[in-house]
Amino acid sequence: EGPAAVDLLIAFVKEEKYEGPRIAAAEGLARLGTPGVEALVACLKDPNKGVRWSAALALSTLGDTRAVEPLVAWLKDEDENMRARAAEALRALKYEPATPEARVAFLIAKQDWKHVVLEGDAAVAPMIACLKDLDERVREAAAETLGKLGPSAVDPLIACLKDKNESVRKAAAQALKQLGYKPEGVEPSGN
Repeated sequence: EGPAAVDLLIAFVKEEKYEGPRIAAAEGLARLGTPGVEALVACLKDPNKGVRWSAALALSTLGDTRAVEPLVAWLKDEDENMRARAAEALRALKYEPATPEARVAFLIAKQDWKHVVLEGDAAVAPMIACLKDLDERVREAAAETLGKLGPSAVDPLIACLKDKNESVRKAAAQALKQLGYKPEGVEPSGN
């Protein structure tokens, strides 16, 4: 306990080559509370995603708002789980997005599709980007959501009809149908 423990944990986070002990050290810093905060802030820039996440979660648990900026950046991470974890940690910090774009990113990370629709035009471009997400559930939800946002998404939804996942293709077809799109002589499938 005390400065020696902080120094030891910091050394572990910085110098240990294996992820598990480094994550454990970041979690140990969190348990030390205030004495470990500066080291946790430094961990937010660690090259290892697990260490960064442990540090951000620890800071959010401690209520330290220095975790907000990196967590906001993670709302756009390619990993759906990382986005969801960032949104969860931001909720714990009582984060309030300042712009419509930030609000949409936060809602997408939370997978709060109902409220994404309420954002209207500000949600269209980010939802179109979600059509290329690694997670097929996100792509499917994006297609469904775009069907409620308006006709500006027709071309990306048409492209989604070739998605490798059947549920995504069906969601895109249904969204196109909702938008009133009818290809020449062909009805969209996917009731």
